[in-house]
Amino acid sequence: MSHVRRAARVAAAGVAGYGGIRIIEELLPFEAIDNALGITREFEERQLWRAMQTTESQQCPSDLSAVRIDNSKSIKSGVAYALSETAYDRHRAPDDAPAQFTVRKQPSSVPHSGDGCHLKGKCARGSVVSFYQGPVYTPITGRIKCTFVATFSDYVIQLADSYVVDGINPGGTAEGADGTSSLCGALCNHPPAGVQPNVMFYPTLCDCDTLPAASVEALRRISWYDSSPLTFDGTRMQRTIALVALRDLEDEELYVDYRFTNATPDLPDWYSHVEREGEKRDWEPFHRPGFDQLTESMSVVVWHGLLRSPQL
Repeated sequence: MSHVRRAARVAAAGVAGYGGIRIIEELLPFEAIDNALGITREFEERQLWRAMQTTESQQCPSDLSAVRIDNSKSIKSGVAYALSETAYDRHRAPDDAPAQFTVRKQPSSVPHSGDGCHLKGKCARGSVVSFYQGPVYTPITGRIKCTFVATFSDYVIQLADSYVVDGINPGGTAEGADGTSSLCGALCNHPPAGVQPNVMFYPTLCDCDTLPAASVEALRRISWYDSSPLTFDGTRMQRTIALVALRDLEDEELYVDYRFTNATPDLPDWYSHVEREGEKRDWEPFHRPGFDQLTESMSVVVWHGLLRSPQL
């Protein structure tokens, strides 16, 4: 009986420890720590702000907090509209007006890149054109789970708050062609040399209570938590990654800057650095959509991962 009791105590301690880590990783302020270390998303915030404005000549505020506030409103509005269109597309009647654009999986024009993300039709700058489909993993226990239990795909992307999205089955749905436009984000390739990105990834936190039921249904086909959160309502507050147009688009392949660092070992031959206006450094840790960064990020979990937050 002593062995049984000991095993029970060990099991109980393990469950309690797991729960404790889950609570810690959901509550601690990842981005606040990053900001204190001088690691910010300023370039992305200003890039999104410019894309979301009605005219390109508008001056971006110098105050980054004001930029973030504007972006929060704009991206939530853009995501809500894109989700409503996705929900409508699933039930669009033959005599309804066709969608202004669709996004589909097609062979990429980038050599040796397989499939890419292609827009058919016209799309205005600042529009949410697609999403990054897949399960959302927590910063610490989620990584450990996938490192030792499962295997991440080639479509992994890390958010600014250290949550991880693993893009799966991109560009298609179990139901067929309907709704595919909202599931193609993970297929975006890095631009070839001499070509500028025409879209960007931007993470956001959606409040499902503010969305119509059909849009919530669409969102849950796009993003879901691999493990139910312990400190907030995961059915209501859902992380997702929007693909936003940086300029007006028409009948073209979509490209996003992968932002590999110059210090990354064994950069692939197809990768070319994208010049960024005003950028003073050639590296940007943790939140680039790099398909090599998980090994790197696992090594910083000990000193950094325990000190980051769920706020996007």
